[in-house]
Amino acid sequence: MNTFQRLSAALLATGALLAAAVPRPAVADVSISIGINAWNEPPPPFPAYSQPMIPGPGYIWTPGYWAVNHHGYYWVPGAWVLPPFTGALWTPGYWAYIGNVYQWHPGYWGRHVGYYGGINYGFGYFGTGYHGGYWKRDRFYYNREVNHINVTRITNVYSRKVEVRHDDHRRISYHGGKGGIQRRPNKHEIAAQREHERYQAARDADRRKRDAMHDRQEHQQQQRREDTRRQQHEQRQRQEAQRQQHEQRQRQDAQRQQHEQRQRQDAQRQQQEQRQRQDAQRQQQQQQARQRQQAEQRQQQARQQQDMRRQQQARREPARMDRGAPGRQDGGGHGRGGGHDR
Repeated sequence: MNTFQRLSAALLATGALLAAAVPRPAVADVSISIGINAWNEPPPPFPAYSQPMIPGPGYIWTPGYWAVNHHGYYWVPGAWVLPPFTGALWTPGYWAYIGNVYQWHPGYWGRHVGYYGGINYGFGYFGTGYHGGYWKRDRFYYNREVNHINVTRITNVYSRKVEVRHDDHRRISYHGGKGGIQRRPNKHEIAAQREHERYQAARDADRRKRDAMHDRQEHQQQQRREDTRRQQHEQRQRQEAQRQQHEQRQRQDAQRQQHEQRQRQDAQRQQQEQRQRQDAQRQQQQQQARQRQQAEQRQQQARQQQDMRRQQQARREPARMDRGAPGRQDGGGHGRGGGHDR
């Protein structure tokens, strides 16, 4: 075994151990993982490798194949895979020379094994059909002659040798072109291919229907989200309007309270000024009354003084008259003398 074959066997063993440790459900189609499905050179011959032990009952072998990336072909080891439904069989993918390039035709699951280019993948896939086992009701029976089976763990087994015709041991891995397999599909393979195409068309239609339903649901959800956002926006607007109205009422209440307070203050000031004026008027009236009283008192005192002077004068006049009676003659003399003086 050369270095390339040893490397391929190591990769296959690693993939088999991973498949045995973590069983994974199968997918409907197997295709090139990085999206390249055409190349201008044919894929290399299949490497020589051994099949890993089946991990448990119900698994079906999917053979290894050449994939391609931007650097060229690389080997993808085969693996034991759980079929997607009871009765499912695997049709391997294959490379075929079409339109001056080598194109990849992906494998698929179906009720019957279809055309896979007449390529001998080994382990039951010898160019036509599958000779590694068959379904009986809900159980799969394995051919011990082409599968690596542990009969102590897998009991639904049988033995049937398979003759491979026209096996030139070149391990050719592609159909058509120079040096490729030239076998055409038979009627059973064509029927299986048409069945797969109808199933694929129905599945695509169902997928489109689901996508359309998903789009409608997404549109409805988007519409509901928009309605929710619009309602939330309207609610925020109402809340903002209510807040503004509340603030406006508060401002109006504050202004009214301030106006009423100013009015009360003005009324209190006016009342105070009025009381002050009344007090001033009362004080003025009291002062005027005191002044009148004082004036009346002065007038009364003046009258009393006048009365007293009149009384005194009245008392003095009789006395004077008493003193002046005998001396009237003298008084006459004085009077004459007074006349002389004049």
